[in-house]
Amino acid sequence: MAINLTGKADTRDYFLGRGKLYLALLDASSLPGAYRDLGNAPSFNFSVEEENLEHFSSRAGLKVLDKRVAISKAVSIAFSLDELNHDNAGLFFGGSVSNIVNPAIAGVGADASEIIITSSSELGRAYPLLTAYDGTGLPVAFSARSIPTITEDPTGTPVDGVLDTDYEIDKDSGLMFILAGSVIFPAGSVLGWWSAADASAPATLDIMSALKASVQTYAVRYEGVNPANSSEKLILDLYSVQISADGDMPMIGDEFATMSFTGSAQENSAYGKTFDWRTNIRA
Repeated sequence: MAINLTGKADTRDYFLGRGKLYLALLDASSLPGAYRDLGNAPSFNFSVEEENLEHFSSRAGLKVLDKRVAISKAVSIAFSLDELNHDNAGLFFGGSVSNIVNPAIAGVGADASEIIITSSSELGRAYPLLTAYDGTGLPVAFSARSIPTITEDPTGTPVDGVLDTDYEIDKDSGLMFILAGSVIFPAGSVLGWWSAADASAPATLDIMSALKASVQTYAVRYEGVNPANSSEKLILDLYSVQISADGDMPMIGDEFATMSFTGSAQENSAYGKTFDWRTNIRA
Protein backbone atom coordinates (compact mmCIF):
# COMPACT_ATOMS: atom_id res chain seq x y z
CA MET A 1 0.00 0.00 0.00
CA ALA A 2 2.02 2.87 -1.37
CA ILE A 3 1.77 6.44 -0.11
CA ASN A 4 -1.29 8.21 -1.51
CA LEU A 5 -0.32 11.80 -2.45
CA THR A 6 -3.55 12.68 -4.28
CA GLY A 7 -5.40 13.91 -1.20
CA LYS A 8 -8.42 11.86 -2.25
CA ALA A 9 -9.92 8.56 -1.21
CA ASP A 10 -8.50 5.63 -3.15
CA THR A 11 -9.74 2.04 -3.15
CA ARG A 12 -6.15 0.94 -3.72
CA ASP A 13 -5.53 1.82 -0.06
CA TYR A 14 -7.74 -1.05 1.11
CA PHE A 15 -5.54 -3.72 2.65
CA LEU A 16 -6.13 -7.46 2.79
CA GLY A 17 -3.31 -8.93 4.82
CA ARG A 18 -1.08 -11.68 3.50
CA GLY A 19 2.66 -12.08 3.74
CA LYS A 20 5.80 -13.63 5.17
CA LEU A 21 7.55 -13.39 8.53
CA TYR A 22 11.31 -13.47 9.04
CA LEU A 23 13.32 -13.64 12.26
CA ALA A 24 16.97 -12.80 12.99
CA LEU A 25 18.77 -13.13 16.31
CA LEU A 26 20.44 -9.90 17.46
CA ASP A 27 24.16 -10.00 18.22
CA ALA A 28 26.02 -8.25 21.06
CA SER A 29 25.94 -5.00 19.05
CA SER A 30 22.13 -5.24 18.62
CA LEU A 31 22.52 -5.94 14.91
CA PRO A 32 20.58 -8.74 13.20
CA GLY A 33 22.28 -11.84 11.87
CA ALA A 34 20.86 -14.03 9.12
CA TYR A 35 17.08 -13.91 8.76
CA ARG A 36 15.11 -17.17 8.93
CA ASP A 37 11.80 -17.64 7.11
CA LEU A 38 9.27 -18.76 9.75
CA GLY A 39 7.11 -20.51 7.18
CA ASN A 40 3.37 -20.09 6.84
CA ALA A 41 1.92 -17.60 9.33
CA PRO A 42 -1.92 -17.82 9.47
CA SER A 43 -2.05 -14.59 11.49
CA PHE A 44 0.07 -11.55 12.29
CA ASN A 45 -1.25 -8.67 14.39
CA PHE A 46 0.40 -5.38 15.25
CA SER A 47 -0.81 -3.22 18.14
CA VAL A 48 0.06 0.01 19.92
CA GLU A 49 -0.76 0.72 23.56
CA GLU A 50 -0.62 4.20 25.02
CA GLU A 51 -0.72 5.19 28.68
CA ASN A 52 -2.04 8.64 29.51
CA LEU A 53 -2.04 10.76 32.65
CA GLU A 54 -5.23 12.77 33.05
CA HIS A 55 -5.72 15.93 35.12
CA PHE A 56 -9.11 17.14 36.28
CA SER A 57 -9.99 20.64 37.39
CA SER A 58 -11.73 20.79 40.76
CA ARG A 59 -12.64 24.47 40.61
CA ALA A 60 -16.36 23.79 40.13
CA GLY A 61 -18.92 21.31 41.38
CA LEU A 62 -18.30 18.99 38.43
CA LYS A 63 -14.71 17.91 37.90
CA VAL A 64 -13.69 18.52 34.30
CA LEU A 65 -10.83 16.95 32.36
CA ASP A 66 -8.55 19.82 31.44
CA LYS A 67 -5.27 18.09 30.58
CA ARG A 68 -4.30 14.74 29.11
CA VAL A 69 -0.63 13.85 28.71
CA ALA A 70 0.73 10.77 26.97
CA ILE A 71 3.42 9.31 29.24
CA SER A 72 4.23 6.02 27.51
CA LYS A 73 3.66 4.14 24.30
CA ALA A 74 4.38 0.48 23.62
CA VAL A 75 4.31 -1.61 20.46
CA SER A 76 3.55 -5.33 20.50
CA ILE A 77 2.95 -8.08 17.97
CA ALA A 78 1.10 -11.38 17.98
CA PHE A 79 1.43 -14.10 15.37
CA SER A 80 0.85 -17.78 14.79
CA LEU A 81 2.80 -20.40 12.85
CA ASP A 82 1.64 -23.76 11.54
CA GLU A 83 4.89 -25.25 10.24
CA LEU A 84 6.05 -27.49 13.08
CA ASN A 85 9.77 -27.76 12.37
CA HIS A 86 12.57 -27.97 14.92
CA ASP A 87 13.43 -24.27 14.77
CA ASN A 88 9.84 -23.13 15.27
CA ALA A 89 9.32 -25.67 18.06
CA GLY A 90 12.50 -24.41 19.70
CA LEU A 91 11.16 -20.86 19.54
CA PHE A 92 7.88 -21.96 21.14
CA PHE A 93 9.34 -24.17 23.88
CA GLY A 94 12.42 -22.08 24.62
CA GLY A 95 14.58 -24.93 23.40
CA SER A 96 17.97 -25.43 21.86
CA VAL A 97 18.10 -27.04 18.43
CA SER A 98 21.01 -29.24 17.40
CA ASN A 99 22.10 -31.99 15.06
CA ILE A 100 23.52 -35.09 16.72
CA VAL A 101 25.41 -37.93 15.10
CA ASN A 102 23.19 -40.99 14.87
CA PRO A 103 24.66 -43.00 17.76
CA ALA A 104 23.77 -46.33 16.19
CA ILE A 105 25.56 -45.78 12.90
CA ALA A 106 28.77 -47.45 14.06
CA GLY A 107 26.89 -50.44 15.42
CA VAL A 108 26.60 -51.94 18.89
CA GLY A 109 28.33 -55.24 19.63
CA ALA A 110 26.41 -58.39 20.52
CA ASP A 111 26.16 -60.19 23.87
CA ALA A 112 28.18 -58.68 26.75
CA SER A 113 28.72 -55.36 24.98
CA GLU A 114 25.03 -54.84 24.31
CA ILE A 115 23.20 -51.86 25.75
CA ILE A 116 20.98 -52.92 28.62
CA ILE A 117 17.37 -51.83 28.11
CA THR A 118 15.92 -53.02 31.40
CA SER A 119 16.93 -55.30 34.27
CA SER A 120 13.33 -56.40 34.93
CA SER A 121 11.20 -56.54 31.81
CA GLU A 122 7.40 -56.48 31.67
CA LEU A 123 5.46 -58.22 28.93
CA GLY A 124 3.09 -56.10 26.87
CA ARG A 125 5.12 -52.96 27.49
CA ALA A 126 7.26 -50.67 25.33
CA TYR A 127 10.84 -49.48 25.90
CA PRO A 128 12.78 -46.76 24.05
CA LEU A 129 16.05 -47.79 22.42
CA LEU A 130 18.68 -45.39 23.77
CA THR A 131 22.47 -45.29 23.70
CA ALA A 132 22.45 -45.46 27.52
CA TYR A 133 19.87 -45.69 30.29
CA ASP A 134 21.58 -43.52 32.88
CA GLY A 135 19.98 -40.21 31.95
CA THR A 136 22.62 -39.37 29.33
CA GLY A 137 21.33 -41.63 26.58
CA LEU A 138 20.32 -40.37 23.16
CA PRO A 139 17.48 -41.74 21.01
CA VAL A 140 18.39 -43.89 18.04
CA ALA A 141 16.59 -43.70 14.70
CA PHE A 142 16.29 -46.94 12.72
CA SER A 143 14.12 -45.66 9.88
CA ALA A 144 17.00 -46.13 7.40
CA ARG A 145 18.80 -48.93 9.25
CA SER A 146 18.66 -52.63 9.77
CA ILE A 147 16.26 -53.51 12.58
CA PRO A 148 18.12 -54.04 15.89
CA THR A 149 18.17 -57.36 17.69
CA ILE A 150 16.78 -57.71 21.23
CA THR A 151 18.56 -60.21 23.49
CA GLU A 152 17.57 -61.82 26.79
CA ASP A 153 20.26 -62.11 29.52
CA PRO A 154 23.03 -60.49 27.40
CA THR A 155 25.64 -60.60 30.19
CA GLY A 156 24.91 -64.21 31.12
CA THR A 157 23.60 -66.76 28.63
CA PRO A 158 22.33 -64.54 25.82
CA VAL A 159 19.39 -65.63 23.67
CA ASP A 160 18.21 -63.48 20.78
CA GLY A 161 14.48 -62.86 20.53
CA VAL A 162 12.49 -63.37 17.34
CA LEU A 163 11.14 -60.26 15.65
CA ASP A 164 7.31 -60.15 15.54
CA THR A 165 7.17 -63.19 17.83
CA ASP A 166 8.88 -61.89 20.94
CA TYR A 167 9.08 -58.19 20.15
CA GLU A 168 8.16 -55.48 17.66
CA ILE A 169 10.18 -52.43 16.62
CA ASP A 170 8.85 -49.02 15.63
CA LYS A 171 11.71 -47.94 13.38
CA ASP A 172 10.72 -44.27 13.22
CA SER A 173 10.35 -43.67 16.96
CA GLY A 174 13.01 -46.15 18.10
CA LEU A 175 10.56 -47.95 20.39
CA MET A 176 10.65 -51.67 21.24
CA PHE A 177 7.46 -53.44 22.33
CA ILE A 178 7.61 -56.81 24.13
CA LEU A 179 4.78 -59.01 22.94
CA ALA A 180 2.62 -60.51 25.67
CA GLY A 181 3.00 -63.99 24.16
CA SER A 182 6.81 -63.95 24.20
CA VAL A 183 8.41 -67.19 25.40
CA ILE A 184 12.09 -66.19 25.09
CA PHE A 185 11.54 -63.00 27.13
CA PRO A 186 9.97 -64.06 30.43
CA ALA A 187 8.70 -61.32 32.73
CA GLY A 188 11.48 -59.92 34.91
CA SER A 189 14.28 -60.84 32.50
CA VAL A 190 17.25 -58.64 31.61
CA LEU A 191 17.03 -57.30 28.06
CA GLY A 192 19.63 -55.65 25.85
CA TRP A 193 19.82 -54.50 22.26
CA TRP A 194 22.51 -54.62 19.62
CA SER A 195 22.81 -53.52 16.00
CA ALA A 196 25.42 -54.11 13.35
CA ALA A 197 26.99 -51.15 11.58
CA ASP A 198 24.85 -49.89 8.72
CA ALA A 199 26.30 -47.52 6.13
CA SER A 200 22.82 -46.58 4.91
CA ALA A 201 21.85 -45.06 8.26
CA PRO A 202 21.31 -41.30 8.42
CA ALA A 203 24.44 -39.54 9.63
CA THR A 204 22.67 -37.08 11.91
CA LEU A 205 19.44 -36.61 13.81
CA ASP A 206 17.67 -33.32 14.50
CA ILE A 207 16.80 -32.81 18.15
CA MET A 208 15.16 -29.98 20.09
CA SER A 209 15.79 -29.91 23.85
CA ALA A 210 13.03 -27.85 25.47
CA LEU A 211 13.45 -25.16 28.15
CA LYS A 212 17.18 -24.79 27.50
CA ALA A 213 17.43 -21.36 25.89
CA SER A 214 17.21 -18.06 27.75
CA VAL A 215 14.98 -15.23 26.55
CA GLN A 216 16.27 -14.06 23.18
CA THR A 217 15.86 -10.76 21.35
CA TYR A 218 15.19 -10.75 17.62
CA ALA A 219 14.70 -8.49 14.65
CA VAL A 220 11.37 -9.25 12.98
CA ARG A 221 10.53 -8.49 9.37
CA TYR A 222 7.05 -8.66 7.88
CA GLU A 223 6.85 -8.64 4.09
CA GLY A 224 3.20 -8.05 3.34
CA VAL A 225 1.42 -8.40 0.03
CA ASN A 226 -1.97 -6.87 -0.69
CA PRO A 227 -4.18 -8.97 -2.99
CA ALA A 228 -6.71 -6.12 -2.87
CA ASN A 229 -4.26 -4.06 -4.92
CA SER A 230 -2.27 -6.21 -7.35
CA SER A 231 -0.16 -7.72 -4.54
CA GLU A 232 1.46 -4.38 -3.71
CA LYS A 233 4.10 -4.82 -1.01
CA LEU A 234 4.41 -3.46 2.52
CA ILE A 235 7.59 -3.93 4.57
CA LEU A 236 7.50 -3.70 8.36
CA ASP A 237 10.83 -3.94 10.23
CA LEU A 238 10.84 -4.26 14.01
CA TYR A 239 14.42 -3.89 15.18
CA SER A 240 14.29 -5.42 18.67
CA VAL A 241 11.56 -7.79 19.85
CA GLN A 242 11.44 -10.18 22.80
CA ILE A 243 9.28 -13.11 21.71
CA SER A 244 7.34 -15.45 24.01
CA ALA A 245 5.10 -18.45 23.43
CA ASP A 246 1.42 -17.74 24.02
CA GLY A 247 -1.09 -20.45 24.86
CA ASP A 248 -1.40 -24.08 23.87
CA MET A 249 -0.11 -26.05 20.93
CA PRO A 250 -2.64 -28.79 20.15
CA MET A 251 -0.90 -32.08 19.37
CA ILE A 252 -4.10 -34.08 18.87
CA GLY A 253 -7.16 -32.58 17.22
CA ASP A 254 -9.23 -32.14 14.07
CA GLU A 255 -7.66 -28.86 12.98
CA PHE A 256 -4.17 -28.03 11.77
CA ALA A 257 -2.00 -27.31 14.81
CA THR A 258 -0.68 -23.79 15.29
CA MET A 259 1.86 -22.20 17.63
CA SER A 260 0.97 -18.75 18.95
CA PHE A 261 3.48 -16.08 19.96
CA THR A 262 3.52 -12.57 21.35
CA GLY A 263 6.33 -10.06 21.20
CA SER A 264 7.19 -6.76 22.87
CA ALA A 265 9.00 -4.33 20.60
CA GLN A 266 11.81 -2.23 22.05
CA GLU A 267 13.93 0.60 20.76
CA ASN A 268 17.11 -0.78 19.23
CA SER A 269 20.16 1.21 20.36
CA ALA A 270 21.99 0.47 17.09
CA TYR A 271 19.19 2.07 15.05
CA GLY A 272 17.80 4.58 17.55
CA LYS A 273 14.24 3.52 16.74
CA THR A 274 11.72 0.75 17.27
CA PHE A 275 10.30 -0.02 13.83
CA ASP A 276 9.93 1.20 10.26
CA TRP A 277 6.91 0.93 7.98
CA ARG A 278 8.03 1.07 4.35
CA THR A 279 6.03 1.40 1.15
CA ASN A 280 6.41 3.08 -2.24
CA ILE A 281 5.19 6.52 -3.26
CA ARG A 282 2.22 6.24 -5.60
CA ALA A 283 1.86 8.70 -8.45
